[in-house]
Amino acid sequence: MAYVERSGRPGEDGQLRRMIWVQIVLAGIALLIIGRLGWYQVLGRVVEDPQAPERIPAVRGDILDQYGYPLATSTYSCNVFFRPDLYDDIKRQRELRERLAVTATVVALNLTWEDGEMPYRYVPALADLLKAQPAVIGESGSSTTLAEALSFQLADRDLLVASFSDEMARNSTGIWKQQRQQALDSGGDMSGVFARTLSEVLGEPLTDMTQLLGASRQQRHLVSAGVPEPQCNGLRALETNILGTELGFQRIYPDGQLAAHVLGFLTLSGEPQYGLEFYYDGQLRGKDGAWQGINHPSGERLLAELGGYQPATDGADLILTIDRNVQYQAERIIREAAVQSGAESGNLIVLDPSTGAVIAMANTPPYDPAHFWEVPAETLRNSATSAVYEPGSVVKPLTIAAALDARVIHPDTTYTDNGVITVGEQEIHNSDMQAHGETTMTELLAYSLNVGAAQVATYLGPARFYEMFKRFGFSDPTGIDLTAEERGIMRVPGQEEWHMSDLGRNSYGQGMSATPIQVVSAFGVLANQGVLRRPHVVAAVQDDAGVRPVVDSWSRQVVSAEVADQVTAMLVDAVPLGFGSELVPGYAIAGKSGTSQVARDGAYIPDYYIGSYVGYGPIPNPRFVILVKLDGLGEGQWGGQEAGPAFARMFQWLMDYEGIPPNE
Repeated sequence: MAYVERSGRPGEDGQLRRMIWVQIVLAGIALLIIGRLGWYQVLGRVVEDPQAPERIPAVRGDILDQYGYPLATSTYSCNVFFRPDLYDDIKRQRELRERLAVTATVVALNLTWEDGEMPYRYVPALADLLKAQPAVIGESGSSTTLAEALSFQLADRDLLVASFSDEMARNSTGIWKQQRQQALDSGGDMSGVFARTLSEVLGEPLTDMTQLLGASRQQRHLVSAGVPEPQCNGLRALETNILGTELGFQRIYPDGQLAAHVLGFLTLSGEPQYGLEFYYDGQLRGKDGAWQGINHPSGERLLAELGGYQPATDGADLILTIDRNVQYQAERIIREAAVQSGAESGNLIVLDPSTGAVIAMANTPPYDPAHFWEVPAETLRNSATSAVYEPGSVVKPLTIAAALDARVIHPDTTYTDNGVITVGEQEIHNSDMQAHGETTMTELLAYSLNVGAAQVATYLGPARFYEMFKRFGFSDPTGIDLTAEERGIMRVPGQEEWHMSDLGRNSYGQGMSATPIQVVSAFGVLANQGVLRRPHVVAAVQDDAGVRPVVDSWSRQVVSAEVADQVTAMLVDAVPLGFGSELVPGYAIAGKSGTSQVARDGAYIPDYYIGSYVGYGPIPNPRFVILVKLDGLGEGQWGGQEAGPAFARMFQWLMDYEGIPPNE
């Protein structure tokens, strides 16, 4: 018989299996506890220590000329902020003073150290900046660099050199440390030193930096926006929280002053002011995104899982009707005209009469939107749309057009000019104080006769005259897509302040006010078969969905096409009569000059005149209406003499630019 030999005692195998299972269970419990602790350390803190959402800034849309060239765009840049609450801490001030003092001293003495000895934390970066600053002329007439001035003002520089050299030495004794601190403590007023350093390094006005150090202590303040990379790195190298740097977007204007009054600008805090930047801020701004983060125990920022990310929607681009090349020439021409005539300011507008598109809108004096604070507030205003003036004799063709449309006169109508007419108990004289006898409507326009214009207005009567001038757009905003448009003033019958004498004066543009954009738009009626179009500067909006043209179908038939052609023919004949020759040789042009004054406190300012010229062409198919206006002319300076040549230069340049050959 065979036997099977057992390897152990009875029950021993079962006990071993039970021990193994117990160990497995205990290990599982331990892992569960460890996992729970880990979850608490990482995720438990998410619940107990939630963080505020981080903003993802949207990129502001570009503003482009009609050919896609950027007139305003955004770029990644560094902004510098000041923390007054930290600056007020004496210990932090002392640390900042030492770093400035050491840097200034190193630069002033042109010190160098071997590799590994120089404190690369902050000295080289800021030292290069200080070294590059121009010399400052002192009271004695001697010049010092900013570094030299700071090294003397902050502390005894020889003592600082010795202590600093000793500290950097491989076998430093540290015996100079206390004396160096004493020198730093006696270094003068920290606020003055710090303000000057900020002013020089960042290129900001010293007065602004001084005011900044005394500003509210409850919030951080923007010191400078769009700081160049070297300056930003230099400030980071100071390793102080008093000055913080933050990467963001800066608005830049590649062509500087070009079209500044049309564009507007952004303040240092990013708020839009004036122009398209303000009017279209909703489209340009876009919508910021956000992401919800939590602090990991390692110090890293983690993205929350649920709803933690909302992408930013960048702003839309604006495509303008402005032609950058035409705008440049318009600004050059009006600037030169102002200098040559001695005018204090001026406007030049180029308009497409068939669409109302503004091709150029130039003002002088100009300003740089990237440095808007450098000019008076009045210079920032777009006077082409936001400042009114008495248009003067340029409205006489509109008076003639209104009378022709009402059929109270005809193109061949004549009148007897006695040199004076009484309307509403007020005598009106011609500017030359002469009587011209039997006069045609064309001669009225050529020689700019006030008596004739007032005579025609009396044929119309107050009701029809003001109805027609309202239809031309006077006393109502044009609706141009620019901010702060003025409406002008024109008293009408039924208003308490209106008087019958206003009828006579308004017929030749006196006693009423308008903006340059109103006047050039009204002339667009004559150039566009009697139809008024709304002026505009934005042609299309471009975003991720594509390019969407801005369609403005609004129009108003002010006078008939026949009347518009009749007035145009009169003006074409009047131009050479008034100037004694063609304004632009080889081209038929319809135009009219005007000279007016500025009223203040119920009386006209002596020896202060506004000269203007408005015209369109080439006839018979006018492409452009051009207005030139010069403010602040002296006695004896007339609109035709001063503004007429500038009109001619702009018109000739446009003909060459568009390749339009002479037609006469």
